[in-house]
Amino acid sequence: MQLKKQVEQMIEARLKLIQLQVVKKISHLLASLFRLLLIVLTAFFIIVFSSVMAGYFFAENIGSMHLAFGMITALYLLLLVMVLLFGKKIVANKLVNALSKIFLRSGKRPEQKQTTHL
Repeated sequence: MQLKKQVEQMIEARLKLIQLQVVKKISHLLASLFRLLLIVLTAFFIIVFSSVMAGYFFAENIGSMHLAFGMITALYLLLLVMVLLFGKKIVANKLVNALSKIFLRSGKRPEQKQTTHL
């Protein structure tokens, strides 16, 4: 009878441990996504304002605002084509690697020894 109770307690403890590990990994994932969102937003505003600045710079040197902003647009179209052609492989690999690191790491620091009780 006591063995059955100990096994039940051990199973409950293991389930709580798994639940805590899942919560920890999800919180790491959400923190990474939030950090990525901040980086993307910052990069977006840098690109937008730099593009406007480059457009006006080229407009002064070329003498045509339409041509200058057209050149900037052509540059972004070229970048879009390159991303569509080569980006899937690069982005997919990086995304898989990042998610694998988050979900497959043990959560222990290298200096700590891992022990298994089961």
